[in-house]
Amino acid sequence: MNVYDKANELLQAIKQSSEYKNMEEAQKQLSEKPEHMQMVKDFMKTQINIQSMTMLKQDIDDDTKEAFNLLYTSVMNIENCRKFLDAQNIYGRMIQDIYKTISEVSDLMGDMFKDILPNL
Repeated sequence: MNVYDKANELLQAIKQSSEYKNMEEAQKQLSEKPEHMQMVKDFMKTQINIQSMTMLKQDIDDDTKEAFNLLYTSVMNIENCRKFLDAQNIYGRMIQDIYKTISEVSDLMGDMFKDILPNL
């Protein structure tokens, strides 16, 4: 068995999956409305900033929270934006599951170094 051939098979399986096709279609529909695409980008940027601040244990001011909530409501009330974010979420979960499966092999050396790198 050639690992690289299997990786290419996985690539093709992903491209043929409903998760990928739905994501591709949702992205196409979203790109037809540049103002909606920009709203989604702004939403995602704000979401990432808030997540980063949360991870760094930084305070998030009320204005930022309120602006994010308004943006969230606006984005979710637009069908093609909502479909894109839903499709992205489902596709992302599939990719995370695949990474998790692949990472099981990465644990091979973890035991070897656990005494010097306890977080492995």
